[in-house]
Amino acid sequence: EVGSLSARDLLMLGIGLYWGEGIKSRTGPAALVNSNPEVLRVAKMWFVKCLGVKLSDFRPYIYIPEHHRSRESIIVDYWTKKLSIPKSQFKSPIYITQKPRQKYENHDAYYGVVALRVAKSTNLKYQVQGLITACAKVLE
Repeated sequence: EVGSLSARDLLMLGIGLYWGEGIKSRTGPAALVNSNPEVLRVAKMWFVKCLGVKLSDFRPYIYIPEHHRSRESIIVDYWTKKLSIPKSQFKSPIYITQKPRQKYENHDAYYGVVALRVAKSTNLKYQVQGLITACAKVLE
């Protein structure tokens, strides 16, 4: 049913992703936050192909619980490969210090949450928010 995606299809898909998973605060950079590598790869493609973001402008942040600190290099390597973004562009991981409420069996298969941020992109975020507003008006 899906077939190939046109440029407009990718634009609309990205708007929907950002609408649901993007940072929409008034200040700060454009960023989409998720733990699913496929979602983040589509977001990266959307930023590049539809919004003209350069690959060198991505500054991903990884959020991981403190009890995964010993796995930091594994986690960073994982996201570097999944997103095809050089390790040098990743910011230092941000550790969440809240104690886990339960013990998970998939401890070694957990790779945290990534904020796929774009450097110096406040104006880009306003552009995206305008696209979201336009879509919302069409749906009224």
